[in-house]
Amino acid sequence: MRWHYLVTVGTLILCLSVHAQATTYYVASAGNDAYAGTSPDSAWATLQRVCVHKLHPADTVRLMSGDTLRGSLSLDQDDGNDASNPVVVTSTSDAPAIIAAGDANGIVVYNTQGIHISNLVIIGSGMDANGKSGIEVYADTPGDVQYRNLMFQNLDISFFGQAGLRIGTWIGNTGFSGILIEHVTVHHNRAEGIQVYGYHSVVGHPHSDIVVRYCVTHHNPGYADTSTHHGSGIMIGNTDGVLIEYCTAYFNGYGNTHCGGPGGIWVYNVNNTIIQYCESHHNSAGSGCDGIGFDLDGAVTNSVIQYCYSHNNDGAGFLLGQYEGAMAWYSNTCRYNISVNDGRTNHG
Repeated sequence: MRWHYLVTVGTLILCLSVHAQATTYYVASAGNDAYAGTSPDSAWATLQRVCVHKLHPADTVRLMSGDTLRGSLSLDQDDGNDASNPVVVTSTSDAPAIIAAGDANGIVVYNTQGIHISNLVIIGSGMDANGKSGIEVYADTPGDVQYRNLMFQNLDISFFGQAGLRIGTWIGNTGFSGILIEHVTVHHNRAEGIQVYGYHSVVGHPHSDIVVRYCVTHHNPGYADTSTHHGSGIMIGNTDGVLIEYCTAYFNGYGNTHCGGPGGIWVYNVNNTIIQYCESHHNSAGSGCDGIGFDLDGAVTNSVIQYCYSHNNDGAGFLLGQYEGAMAWYSNTCRYNISVNDGRTNHG
């Protein structure tokens, strides 16, 4: 009994000490990087000051609402890296702070987990001037490592040369699990809106359990590329377990030149996916071949598109397709959907 009591007390002390170490840091344009950063009156002045500081599990970084902070924020394996006690990056109130990234990425999340980013406007220098993504999440740790608990909420991301929000890996089945993308608006980004990609594993999928809901992707044009397509609104691949719901994609893809895409909302090489209650319209393929509304594409299994509305797209409203060299495609359903005036230019 005494041993059990000591273990219980010890566990309680450990839990309390972990939470006691959590610190809230503030960043404001009127601040000073020489300050402690631990109160609004002692706020840091730059995102670079956050980058050089090691954030512990459960730490919070609050950017002053309404301020424009120039530069980028980078989080890596030394920041948080605890799925159960996430690091939070947000604004000080409901009014968002603005990250003006210039020609760089807005936020980079690299080889880490337990990261929650919310209530921010992230803006680049322009689709042609910027060559990066608004939020770039990437892992390249060998050994099929799973990084867990990433959350992106209430964001507006625009004017980047690559994707607005891109999550990816390219090494075996190393990937991300437990991702929420919610109330995110992604627009006027040159390559893609929201993109998830991974290594094409023969067995399994790098990523799992991704939810995308209440998101809007528009005016992400794509660009001329002889090797692949660009300009999709929401494109998710290499994942086991995807839910996309209450999302809208429109006026994407008009700068694309390659066949085999792009589209408004679509998935490939995924298992157990549901796309529902979404709208996709006025998406184009530029001079390419698709410009689809919705698509269950190559290597998709056990998946459903339902209760969706597609209209005025250049290509098919709803495409169920397989491509050469892909893994098996089976047990997929398209039901209870509406297509109006689709296939405007690309039809067969």
